[in-house]
Amino acid sequence: MRLQVPDSAAENIFQLQRLYDTEFSLTTSATLDRESREEYEVTVVCKDRGQPQMTSRRSLKIAVGDTNDHAPEFSRSLYVAELIENNYVGASVVQVHMYKRVFACFCAVFLSF
Repeated sequence: MRLQVPDSAAENIFQLQRLYDTEFSLTTSATLDRESREEYEVTVVCKDRGQPQMTSRRSLKIAVGDTNDHAPEFSRSLYVAELIENNYVGASVVQVHMYKRVFACFCAVFLSF
């Protein structure tokens, strides 16, 4: 049994570890970071020793989850708002701007209260 990783940059990240004669485990040798890369593709290839030799392969897409390691950033450290008495229902009181670094970009979220 062998492992193929089409992307040479990720080639040394994944390994097959033999558990028993017919059982293997796919493991990582490095920490995966979703902000650097959100998905990998690996192919496991199995060959028997018969004549003719039979081969089977299975491709796996590995999605990397986010552990929320980048806290949101606000455009201000303090937000102050005044509310007029008897204002109409649904009136915007304050708008908060928040940014979060997510997989190779900054995402902006605007909240109105």
